[in-house]
Amino acid sequence: MRRRDFFATGSIFVASAAAGCVGDSFSPNARSEANRTHFEKVEGEYVASIRNGLAKSVTAEISVTDATETTKEETVSLPPRDTTQIEQLFETDSEPYTVSISAAGAVKEGTLQPSKSPDNNFVYTITSAGIEFTQERRPAADIALSNNLDKRVDVRVTTSGPDGSVYDVLTVSSGSFVSFRDVFSEEAKYDVHIRANGMSESVTFQNSATSGLSIGVTSNELRVKSYDL
Repeated sequence: MRRRDFFATGSIFVASAAAGCVGDSFSPNARSEANRTHFEKVEGEYVASIRNGLAKSVTAEISVTDATETTKEETVSLPPRDTTQIEQLFETDSEPYTVSISAAGAVKEGTLQPSKSPDNNFVYTITSAGIEFTQERRPAADIALSNNLDKRVDVRVTTSGPDGSVYDVLTVSSGSFVSFRDVFSEEAKYDVHIRANGMSESVTFQNSATSGLSIGVTSNELRVKSYDL
């Protein structure tokens, strides 16, 4: 999945399912044996990734200053060969951003205009020769949740596939849209069981790099639909 513009309005959530993508089969035994996991919430559109390419631990400092001279700063410690992502550094519309990062005695500075870039993951790799800059695309969400109620709701999502059965409980504020990744790990069929607001729904979903699953919570039904990106 490579785009994230699929939950702009509540109208995306319809009761019918795309043919061949969402079915009505589900194994109840798999659901009862599921283990608790953590689906990663998609927080911001743009992120900065810091990679430690060295064989030793390092501390990196990054600062991002927008066109209004507002600065956000983060300090992270990275074990050898580790990577961390920092979200919510590019939260305003005041481009361009001046980015400065220092680590292991090296400094890298540059200017970014995220809205004009086809990429949304700005990567800084710490090497013995200095700090290298590259750009990548982040994976988009596996599932998108819409809460059309006037109250907060907890949505329990259980998935069963070739990699086993897991579940997570996802909290969605009233009238909100949220999305999550790391739900499906393989391009395969998954049995998905959703439970929220005293209701439940079970579907079979064919996961792929160009598909996702949307779930809408209303007062009288759960609206589940697959979509193509």
